[in-house]
Amino acid sequence: MNLANVDFHDLRPDEQDAVRSLILEGLGEHWGSVDPTLNPDLDDLAVTYAAGRILVATDDGTVVGTGTVIRRDATTAEIVRMSVIRTYRRTGLGRRLVEELVATARGWGMSRVVLETSAHWTEVVEFYVRCGFTQTHFESGSFGRDAWFEVKWDCATLREASSSDDADMDAIAREGDASADAEYLALVRSQAGRLLVAESAGRVVAYGGVVDIDGVAMLCDLFVAADARGMGIGTRLLDELFNGSTGRMTFSSKHPAAHAAYRRAGMEPQWRLLYLRGAAIGGGAELPVGQWRHGRAALVEQMARQGAHVSSDVVWMPEGNGVWIARLESDRPVEVLAAALAGLTAGTVVTMCTPEHSAVARWAQDNGFAVSDYDTFCATPDALVPADLHCLDPGLA
Repeated sequence: MNLANVDFHDLRPDEQDAVRSLILEGLGEHWGSVDPTLNPDLDDLAVTYAAGRILVATDDGTVVGTGTVIRRDATTAEIVRMSVIRTYRRTGLGRRLVEELVATARGWGMSRVVLETSAHWTEVVEFYVRCGFTQTHFESGSFGRDAWFEVKWDCATLREASSSDDADMDAIAREGDASADAEYLALVRSQAGRLLVAESAGRVVAYGGVVDIDGVAMLCDLFVAADARGMGIGTRLLDELFNGSTGRMTFSSKHPAAHAAYRRAGMEPQWRLLYLRGAAIGGGAELPVGQWRHGRAALVEQMARQGAHVSSDVVWMPEGNGVWIARLESDRPVEVLAAALAGLTAGTVVTMCTPEHSAVARWAQDNGFAVSDYDTFCATPDALVPADLHCLDPGLA
C-alpha cells in the first residue's frame, strides 16, 4: 500500500454508511461482536458530530480509515471514533489521521487533545503513545477499564501585564502555594524590570516577572495555572524574561521541575534561604524611623508607602498580627536584629527570610526561631547577593 495514493478529506454524504461499517467492524474485532444499537451516534455521523470534524481516508474510493475530533471546552478537544481497516494498519495511515485531527484542534485554538480507549487494547494503547500522547489516568467505562491520554502544546500569547491582570496572577500564584496580592505586585512594579502574562483562549494562564538589580536579572515570579502546565509556557516566559541578560538569579521553590528549568537557564543552586518564625523579645525602645542608608532605595520607598517601618538598617512591615522583617542590611546584623526585636511588643510573631550562612540565621535559631520552609538561591556565577544583606524578600532580593 502506498500512502501517497490515499486521499484524506472531510466526510462526504455518500460515505456515511461505509464509515459507520468500518467503525463497527473495528469494535467487533476487539469485542468479538458488537450491538449497533449501543452506538446510536453512528446512525447519522454528520448530525452527531456537526460541530466537530470527521476525517475520512480513502484509497481508490474505498474508505480505509476515519477519525473525528470534537470540542470539549474552550481549550480541550477530544478525538473519537478512530478506526483503520486491518490491512492498512502499521502503514502510517493511523498516524496521519491523528496528526491531521490534532492539527485541526490547534487551528481551533485548542491547547490540548484527549482521547480514550480500552485499557486492555494493547496495540491501540501503544499506537497512541507512539503518536506522542501521554497516558493520564484510568476510568471505569461502560465496557470495562478505559485508559485516557492527552497531548498538550503551548498556543499562548505573551504580553505585558496590566493592573487588570492582578486578580488572575494572584489566583495562579495561589495554585502554587504562593501569593501575588496587590501590595506585592506594587513592589514589583516599583522596580525596573518586566511583568508578563501568557494568555490562551482569552484567559491568563501564566505569568512571570524580572527586576533589574545592578545589571542582574532577578526572576521574581514564574507561575503557570495547573491546567496549563506541561505545555512549555513556563519555558517561553523564562526565555522572554531573561532575553538579553547574562547575570541571572532567583529564589526557587523545592519543586524539581523548577530547579531543572533554572539549570537550563544557566542558574545553579547555591544556598538555602530560610523562612524563620519566632517571637519578639520586647523590653526596649522601638527603632527610630530613619533614612535607609543602603541600596534598593526605590524598593524601600515603596515598602514605606505600604506602611513599613524604615530605619537606617532594617525595614519591617506589619503582617497580620505580627511583623515581617522585610530587609536587614548591616555589617553588624545580629546587633541590629536584636535591637529591632527588643523594640517590638514582647511575644509579637516575627517572620523573616535569611540566608542559611548568615549570622542572623544562626543567632535567630539559637534564640527560639524555627525554620518553617526554605527556598534555594539559584544563580549564574556572576550574580551575587550583597554579603551584608541578611534579611530580604525572596521575590525581590
